[in-house]
Amino acid sequence: MPRTSPERPAFLGTWWEKVLAVVVLVAAVLLALQWWNGRGSSGPARPGMAPAAVLEQGTATGGETDLTVRYTVDGKSHQVTAPVNANAFRAQGRVAWVCYAPSDPTDASIRLPEDPLCGQR
Repeated sequence: MPRTSPERPAFLGTWWEKVLAVVVLVAAVLLALQWWNGRGSSGPARPGMAPAAVLEQGTATGGETDLTVRYTVDGKSHQVTAPVNANAFRAQGRVAWVCYAPSDPTDASIRLPEDPLCGQR
């Protein structure tokens, strides 16, 4: 067994021991990251959110107006019509967003900028 000289500490070792130590360290970090990512993906899928282009605004009745918007998910264009508060829509700059289920992008609802985020109550 070779003796380590006093000038060279034992933990540095030979070049292949250094390479092995780096490989083990990288593998440990990758396993830790894999474990961490696996923890967060359990449970129901969070709803997606997409910007919407307003196609048509119906006449306001009872403070609400039917809004028809177009949105794009994964390169496919979809359309949804839903009632929104007419005054809030006008006051918030006539901007709308769409909340959709990631498993079925056609299952969507319209939200205004000051509404709660998708999936929050």
